[in-house]
Amino acid sequence: MHGKALWYVAPGRAELRDEPVSAPKPGELQVRALYSAISRGTERLVHAGRVPASEYARMRAPMMGGAFPFPVKYGYATVGRVEAGPAELRGRIRGIATEANRGADRALIAALPRLEVISVFGVGTDTIDAVASEAEGEARDRLFSAQVARSPQFAEYQKKTERTIPVIVLEPIS
Repeated sequence: MHGKALWYVAPGRAELRDEPVSAPKPGELQVRALYSAISRGTERLVHAGRVPASEYARMRAPMMGGAFPFPVKYGYATVGRVEAGPAELRGRIRGIATEANRGADRALIAALPRLEVISVFGVGTDTIDAVASEAEGEARDRLFSAQVARSPQFAEYQKKTERTIPVIVLEPIS
């Protein structure tokens, strides 16, 4: 199976590259990215080619490819649909709400579960409508633990905040 990955190749320039995608191992999910964003902090620095050499090791991301400054595959702000994994999760849309080490803005997270319908916007004109809810209890812990297993920096984010980082589940509306 193949997918596409965004690679930053020069200051202000990026390209999509074909890459092989491994089958998920037991306990893992295969998630097709639907929407992504460039964060205003780290990803914007990477895109501009302005990551200081002194920060190369600290800013290395778990799913990163290549090396700073270029070419580099770098990103973490993604929402995707579960394509393989437990039957009860297939077809569902997943995202982890966070903003670097602070977690997401509390007002935003507090508002999301109260929304009946939200639109998640992607590149171009693609949109989906979904019902948002905050995962709680064992479901939240299981989803967050899976995210930490894939991207250990989320455990560090949790240590740097007093609140529990929420996990928002988006259910597409057909």
